[in-house]
Amino acid sequence: NGSHLLEAKAYDQPDNETRLSITVNVNNSSPAPNPTSQQLYLVPVSSGTYAEYSEQRLYPTTATNQYEAFDEEVPDDIWSFVFTNGDNVRYKTSGKIDSTKIPSAATISSVEVWARAQNVVGSPNMKLLLRAGGVDNFSDPIPVTNTAFTDYKKVWTSNPAGGDWTQASLANAEIGVQAWHASANAHRVTAVWMVINYVTDLPVTSITSPISGSVLKGNVNVV
Repeated sequence: NGSHLLEAKAYDQPDNETRLSITVNVNNSSPAPNPTSQQLYLVPVSSGTYAEYSEQRLYPTTATNQYEAFDEEVPDDIWSFVFTNGDNVRYKTSGKIDSTKIPSAATISSVEVWARAQNVVGSPNMKLLLRAGGVDNFSDPIPVTNTAFTDYKKVWTSNPAGGDWTQASLANAEIGVQAWHASANAHRVTAVWMVINYVTDLPVTSITSPISGSVLKGNVNVV
């Protein structure tokens, strides 16, 4: 942050030197004009508030917490999953992400919650769950129609609690699903993960020339 003085020389004639001084004002109040978008993928790393689904694990058999049935970075589909038993109880399950992996200077444009689910019987629905700041946020009911495992997602472009998404607002955040169907319907969920879309470029407000008074917009690398 702060002001930085840059100087440039121009030569009209071999012995005629013109010196131009400009001041660059840099702050962190807004993103750079053309920031580079980045994505961060996070999976559950510890138990969340809810563990109401049934679960099955063919591997690893040593896992004891429900979130471990859907925490794989690479989904293992039929090898481990949580499932509903065909009743109309609004089961929920969730796991905590590691929010310390989110860059503290990140400007977050959106948060996505994904689940990889399979239709087992009937016409099941599920809601994707994002628990932030101790408050549950849900997607609309999503029909799980495919009998093969399929990816589903919900995008939150802003924090439902108000304000922007930040590392602090996602501290101890949980991701998961909720069953949302009547009896005689059932589904499986083999993986749940979060995608954070963000930028971290150093923003620049303006370059002002004290000679002409003009303002130039653009990017400047300050060393």
